[in-house]
Amino acid sequence: MPSPSTTAFPVPKSWDEFEEIVADVLRLRWNTPHVTRNGRSGQAQNGIDIYARGARAGGNYVGAQCKRVDEMSTKDVDAIVAEAEDFEPALAELLITTTVSRDAKLQEHVRKLNVRRAKGNKFPVEILFWEDFCLDLAGDKRLLAKHFPGWSKLTSDEREPEFEVKWIVDDVEGEESTVVALPEDTIDLLAIIDPYTDEEIAHLERTHEGDATKAKEFNALAKKLASDPDFQRRWRKWSASTAHYDGTKIGIAVSLEHAAAKDVLIELEFDEDIDVFSADDRLRPDEDCPLPEHPKLETERQNKRYIDPMSSLLGSSASSLFGSSTYFEDPWRHIHRAQRDYSIWAGDGRVRIRFTEFSPRRTKHFEGDSSIVIAAWVREGTRTVRWTADAANRSSTQRGELHLKIEPNKRPLERRRQTRIGEQPRISFSFVKKGDNEFAFEVQEPDANDPKEDDAE
Repeated sequence: MPSPSTTAFPVPKSWDEFEEIVADVLRLRWNTPHVTRNGRSGQAQNGIDIYARGARAGGNYVGAQCKRVDEMSTKDVDAIVAEAEDFEPALAELLITTTVSRDAKLQEHVRKLNVRRAKGNKFPVEILFWEDFCLDLAGDKRLLAKHFPGWSKLTSDEREPEFEVKWIVDDVEGEESTVVALPEDTIDLLAIIDPYTDEEIAHLERTHEGDATKAKEFNALAKKLASDPDFQRRWRKWSASTAHYDGTKIGIAVSLEHAAAKDVLIELEFDEDIDVFSADDRLRPDEDCPLPEHPKLETERQNKRYIDPMSSLLGSSASSLFGSSTYFEDPWRHIHRAQRDYSIWAGDGRVRIRFTEFSPRRTKHFEGDSSIVIAAWVREGTRTVRWTADAANRSSTQRGELHLKIEPNKRPLERRRQTRIGEQPRISFSFVKKGDNEFAFEVQEPDANDPKEDDAE
């Protein structure tokens, strides 16, 4: 009976299956677990299907083009190389991988091509044929069992743990979940600073030149701060507790198959415009970020103050009573954490989950206080969350992706400035009795020309 090392395995039936085999083999050839498939189907890839930072390339990027074809010409090789020239950052090496059988003519063409490219200080090119992949697979028992299980059977001690990571919301698991963006009064820094409108500036220019100058100077300062990266960073850091409160709570489900795992580390990595927190975090700002005060203008008028009926009944604002989570902080929280058989940490755009042991055919749910809070600093869109799983008895890091759909936050922006300039319409609310046990809110838009309104509190 032929051995795996003397037999050619059947060519993969799909390009996706071939790319997966190439990625696994290149992790061994490039001596790095950080091998990434470039983009997804339909996206421009500049001739590169798989890339990594190769150890033998001094940490520079190396790339591979995968061609599941029945034949290949020297012109095809030249076209692949030309397209890879546009990949950024520039490659240190290009590997052409193909399901074509070894071809002496193509090998000679690549050798001569490298001589010419070396004179121009351009990256070298190598070509791997299907027979080369068969030899690499035959030399690694686990890879052979993964892609061609009929050729290799692993014992229970040899099988590696296989993880699966998903979102969990309302007891439903999935690879995609929906979160709501942070409100405008958190992410729109210019609107939060609340500059004067063009209409207000025009009114001041007609009525009070000194006030117009002050308002323009404030607007210039507002635009400068809103576009300053350092001020944006400080504002985002200072707003962490608000982002935690307004973010979307979401759970994580981790499943394990095949074999028990020891010393497990699961990591999730988020994009830069996403903040992530532990659900039971108690955040306190460690860096002040005061907003500029509006100038005192001669022509501004105080808005009619809206009084919360509940706060008037209580004799205190509701926020002063219930706004701070300090009053409700669980004094046993740290003891509860210490009793867990796992640890979960979230921050700096990452989530880390650790286990000492994990049995196969089990799923661990991180919900409630063990869940995370996702705060999206973009109004809408989709984001990819990359996850990795590793264990003491895994030979390489397992990788996967989750997805987030970000929906707009419909909460209206509240103006910080409590004054008005010019004759702007104002709206007030009041309770109206409709019946013996029935009340309703009534919206009133008073006459801006009524002099009595100017003195209203």
